[in-house]
Amino acid sequence: MENITNPTALTEVGTSYLVVLVLVIIWSLIWKGIALWKSARLSHKPWFVVLLVINTVGILDIIYIYFIANKYRVESIAPEDVVDDSEDSDTLENDEGTEDEVKK
Repeated sequence: MENITNPTALTEVGTSYLVVLVLVIIWSLIWKGIALWKSARLSHKPWFVVLLVINTVGILDIIYIYFIANKYRVESIAPEDVVDDSEDSDTLENDEGTEDEVKK
């Protein structure tokens, strides 16, 4: 009972809870940031909303990162894979599907 009425003891307990709370917040924000980034890159809109709204102290975020997102890959387009239509600028396709010559 002495600890409850002792202000110094309450301050020490409050400080230790504050440290734990800050560590949990940092832990959660790191995992949430990674999970939200991966879900956005993979265009998983429902997962993005769920991860954004529900706070599970990183548990759901870790499950998404290691078990859901690892099944998918983001494909990037290399510069040589990009089609350059500037070569075919001499012709345009009209509404009937035939090509018309463009006057320069």
